[in-house]
Amino acid sequence: MHTLFLIHGIGDGTPGDDFDKFEQLLKDAYCKKHKCTSADWKKKFKVQGIVWDPATADPETAIYSRSFGAVRPSDRSLVAETNPILAALSLPNTRAWRYFMTFFVGDAIAYVDEFDNGIRRKVWDQMAAVLKPDSPAGSSKFSIVGHSLGSVIAYDFVYALNSVPGKIFDVSPDPAKNVNLTAAQIAALQKGFTNLITLGSPIALFWMRRRDLWQNDFAGLKNPVQGAQRWLNFWDNEDVIAYPLRNFFADGHIEDIRIEDIRFDTSIMMPWAHTGYWKNKALVERVAEVLKS
Repeated sequence: MHTLFLIHGIGDGTPGDDFDKFEQLLKDAYCKKHKCTSADWKKKFKVQGIVWDPATADPETAIYSRSFGAVRPSDRSLVAETNPILAALSLPNTRAWRYFMTFFVGDAIAYVDEFDNGIRRKVWDQMAAVLKPDSPAGSSKFSIVGHSLGSVIAYDFVYALNSVPGKIFDVSPDPAKNVNLTAAQIAALQKGFTNLITLGSPIALFWMRRRDLWQNDFAGLKNPVQGAQRWLNFWDNEDVIAYPLRNFFADGHIEDIRIEDIRFDTSIMMPWAHTGYWKNKALVERVAEVLKS
């Protein structure tokens, strides 16, 4: 069984529709390529959505309500309206921008806490329930698909897995409360990890968190994707949050061959291009190509 973990980005709700559409498109693309049935797909793959938004929802609600009062339906017009014309009409709404700053930018601010921001723990608890690192059988194959801030979370997970001895995430300033695994458990997870797939990723900006990564022209930066593992990084030129990443690992480093920047057209104008990845059929077909038959 190969598990595909889907990690959402910043927001103020659950991404169920995006996850469901991505899974349906991926199943259709894979089975078309490999001449399989839906039953065959279910035997080979499990798609598991990872929802971490509740970790930040309560404090963001408290911050907004104490500052500006209870949330009004119109406050969400800037982020919830799917019609570009109607969304444009909300641009002069100051409360809508404040809502965006609190519930969207607030997620990114919370995540840069290197210790227990609640997000990492929520992500790992959901992944561990599927991977079962404590079981004698060890870990099955798995890949991670992350969008926006979810791509940063996915990258941090892979970095910790392949580069930080004995840890999955540093989730607490108290070392005794961190996620510490045995060498055998880490080895099983390393063996099971297969693909990192990032969509509309701001990972490059998040390297600013640590000076040792960007000083000396990024000389200290190492690609955590190793061996036969693959990294596909999809970015749309109209998506101002997305960054190509391969050039950071150039200069002759052998690890640069394991990351592929894929400039992709979601056919949506800025700024909505950032939300167009999950439901794009052509993108999902490209993802299906890296899944082994």
